[in-house]
Amino acid sequence: MHRRRSRGLRSDHVGPLISFHPSVARHLVGALNAGGADAQALRKVVRKLNEVDRRIREKGYPGSESKVRLFDKPGNLEIEFRNRGFDDATRKLLNEIQREFGNFRLTMWPAYPQRSGWKFLWMIRGFAPDSPKVVYWMNKALVHDLAAAGLLRSVRECDFCQDWYFARKKDHRFCERYCRERHHRSSEEGKAKRAEYMRNRRKREKNRKSEWS
Repeated sequence: MHRRRSRGLRSDHVGPLISFHPSVARHLVGALNAGGADAQALRKVVRKLNEVDRRIREKGYPGSESKVRLFDKPGNLEIEFRNRGFDDATRKLLNEIQREFGNFRLTMWPAYPQRSGWKFLWMIRGFAPDSPKVVYWMNKALVHDLAAAGLLRSVRECDFCQDWYFARKKDHRFCERYCRERHHRSSEEGKAKRAEYMRNRRKREKNRKSEWS
């Protein structure tokens, strides 16, 4: 196996803001299903990220030929997007996402050492620790972690009830079995099967009555 001799961060490495754990996805889903302006803004960010991810996935993700690196200039990314044939609408959507995260000001504060290593606290500049905005920005940090890990595309809206959930499989479209069944029954195919089932049921009941008469 070929190994790079250069040490340090890989060019495509982006470390998590918060240690990733399965509970992170559950927490983010809960935040997305909450009410209020901050939850609405968070939902918009996730929709935009997943939409851009979908469009790029259809054209093919950039590979080793990509010229964009971790500490690169935003202008180089714009050039690469144009070269890869993305339209103005996709580039505009990506620019909106970049502006959203460009306002993030997170400070690391080394609190004290532990047996397992140093304990660092994350502090958001410009907000008091008890400000509701701290919760919003920490939720946005969770969005970053899931997106960087390739898991944000699994955070979806149910096709039936519109609640957010974490999909365990790529083809999942519903948050639970109840919604999948209700959606199927309301579809044209489901209605047709239901009508056929009722016709056959009435026919069987009629035959049973004729046997007893």
